[in-house]
Amino acid sequence: MIQIGNRIKELRIAKKISQEKFSEDLFVTSSAVSKWENNLSYPDLDKIVDIANYFKVSVDYLLDYKIKDNHIDDLISSIETSYKEKTFIYKPEELEKLLKVYSQNFKVNYYIGKYLSFYRDPSGIERFDLALKALENAVLLFSQNNNKAITLYDLQLAIIELYIRMREPQKAIDFIDQNGLALEQQITKSIAYEMLKDHDKVLEHFSNGFILSLTRIINGTFTIMTSFFENKNYDEVKKIAEWTINLIESLVTRESEWALQLLNNATSYLMFAKYELGGNYLEELNKMVYYATVPVDPKSFKTDTLKFNYGKSLSIFNTSSGTNLYEEAIEQFQYATRFDNKYKLLLDIYEKRIKNERSKLKG
Repeated sequence: MIQIGNRIKELRIAKKISQEKFSEDLFVTSSAVSKWENNLSYPDLDKIVDIANYFKVSVDYLLDYKIKDNHIDDLISSIETSYKEKTFIYKPEELEKLLKVYSQNFKVNYYIGKYLSFYRDPSGIERFDLALKALENAVLLFSQNNNKAITLYDLQLAIIELYIRMREPQKAIDFIDQNGLALEQQITKSIAYEMLKDHDKVLEHFSNGFILSLTRIINGTFTIMTSFFENKNYDEVKKIAEWTINLIESLVTRESEWALQLLNNATSYLMFAKYELGGNYLEELNKMVYYATVPVDPKSFKTDTLKFNYGKSLSIFNTSSGTNLYEEAIEQFQYATRFDNKYKLLLDIYEKRIKNERSKLKG
């Protein structure tokens, strides 16, 4: 039990207030005050707030930091266990009192907000409003957080999700925009706009979100391919590259800048894998040149960007294979962006250079 009786007695005597006067002001009996001050009983949560206000001190001061922190850890552990086991032994009314007592504590606000986000009593009553209040407080108190597993972004996502559950789509959209989360939360915004019956916005944000998610997945494949390259496992590189190319080609148009970059990365990996395995590489070269020469809007597409991404893939191959195709490939892409349909010339140049490199390796 928290021994705050000494602190209550200390404050009462300092203010020169008798037990009788104090008990009258708090609408409790003198016997109750006596038991508190002798640590024989403990004020309930509402009274703790009243006592702090009465003496014009913080609840933190009244409870004493060290004792309070130990109590909070026990409290949070109990709440978290109840949440994980879905027993929900704490009722919203109890947690609301705890939030009043520990209003300036990050951990209490965070875990209660998390708990109440999923709370529903047997009759179906939810307390999303209280969960939202707790999580918003946790955001304001985030500087107290010392748990690296809990991020500000996690808190923001929880708040957005609560707005959606509360059927407050406009508030979800506003929160996303105000906190600079528009790029990350395109799909969520499409859900919110669907709730608002704004179908044009639904399509716009879903499309953007889908492309962003797809880009991340595909970019992730290059990390895996790089790992296989470093271990000279070209069979696996070939499989992943072919899957990536097929996925991109089935879902996007050649005219988009990001598709050009990703396709050229994927086809370059595939070309290198087949080159090492002694397979047919001209088909992939043809595809690479084709995508490099598709007419695009010069305002939205930068040749230098394409060359940089392609060159980055080449540098990885050069390191792992012991060859040096970087200068040759960049030179050819400088030409490739100037031609529309003259693939034969480019392929002839590629073929000669690749054959030269292969003969060097055999020699």
